Amino acid sequence: MSSHGVRISYAVQAVPGGRTKPLGTADALLCALRVRTDWSGKKFTVCNGDNLYSQGVLKQLRETGHPGALIDYDGTRSGSRNRKSSSLRFLKRTGTAT
Repeated sequence: MSSHGVRISYAVQAVPGGRTKPLGTADALLCALRVRTDWSGKKFTVCNGDNLYSQGVLKQLRETGHPGALIDYDGTRSGSRNRKSSSLRFLKRTGTAT
């Protein structure tokens, strides 16, 4: 545990044969859940390293009250994908995937 009270865990995501890079975020999450079985059934947030989220945005995400909510960037509102923080929106799942 760090001095800030944050515990960091690592999982290794394999690169499948015939590929030059791992499969993606969903596969990375599956690898993490295999390592951290204590996460099963609990709430947590997945953040990709190429996006920087402010504390305010993460707080809003936590407080949405919608399981499975996610952050999406609307590039059409900001005019540029480089100005992500000015164009955040939250999405919620309304149905069940089949």
